[in-house]
Amino acid sequence: RQLDEWFKTVPGIGLLAEHGYWYKPPDWTGDGPPKDWQALVPMGTEELIKRWREIVEPILDQYHDATDGSLIRDKGTSMIWDYRDADPDFGSWQAKELMDHL
Repeated sequence: RQLDEWFKTVPGIGLLAEHGYWYKPPDWTGDGPPKDWQALVPMGTEELIKRWREIVEPILDQYHDATDGSLIRDKGTSMIWDYRDADPDFGSWQAKELMDHL
């Protein structure tokens, strides 16, 4: 949890991550154990994520394999195909193809 590390010295801070998917409530007293992260999503969301990942992950793998310098970042609640280290023209073209594919 990168946010925990970045903001560990800020007293009483509450945090949101992954576009509001994860929430860490503020610790106003500062005398208890650190608060845990909580998922702020409706019931069943985990199953929906699992289902779209089963479809999307093989497609991203295909573009990763075909594009030298690209990588896939798995953020738990999202996946990112990153092509910034690929050939700029080919990476951009592959990105457009991937959008059409998805």
